[in-house]
Amino acid sequence: MQFLESATYWHDNDIENGLMLTCLPKIMGFADLSISEIAQDYNLPIEEVLRWCDELRVAYKSPQTRLALEDAKAILSKIHDNSQENSGSDCV
Repeated sequence: MQFLESATYWHDNDIENGLMLTCLPKIMGFADLSISEIAQDYNLPIEEVLRWCDELRVAYKSPQTRLALEDAKAILSKIHDNSQENSGSDCV
């Protein structure tokens, strides 16, 4: 995962949940992260991430589309929630 600058954008909730998105930079509202990079980083099929994009109404043209920060956070949150459902974990 690449970042546009060293500044970080922290969320206490994200830190508690252990989400990787805690270190995404906030630069003009875009994360330097694409749909295909998310799929690769989390070992997911691109089609599954694209399906979540559609479900979350995240606009994209291709899997290489760079995501808005809030869209990247929503997708990563969805991945986190899905992995907890699949593992049966009740982490709070």
